[in-house]
Amino acid sequence: MVDDNPDTIRVLSDRLRAAGYPIVTANDGLTAVRLLTEASVSSPIRGVLLDVQMPVMDGLEALRWLRSNLSSIPVLMMSAVENAAIVGEARRLGAAGFISKSEEGVTFIARCAEVFGPPGNAVERRMTDE
Repeated sequence: MVDDNPDTIRVLSDRLRAAGYPIVTANDGLTAVRLLTEASVSSPIRGVLLDVQMPVMDGLEALRWLRSNLSSIPVLMMSAVENAAIVGEARRLGAAGFISKSEEGVTFIARCAEVFGPPGNAVERRMTDE
């Protein structure tokens, strides 16, 4: 999960963990790119939940990088504000979908399961650019 808001990371991580998803977090697109570049077979990344608006490297820039370098990893974009132009651009760039951060828990988890598959085993780490 990539988001610059610590409260969002906490709330959404709690939802995903409660559903059985291990979580790796980053606080901006550049940190996520570094994390994904370092990921190995022993710590596979099954998908990226990516905020649109962030400092350093925003979600659309990170999505462009992901599609160019790790095109097999599904990306679910998220935002607090739905903007048709941004949703369209994210889909054009290859995002698997778009979801509102305020989506109810059950719907949020169901959408993540559609894109990332059911919960499974993976390594959980916290990555920050501190």
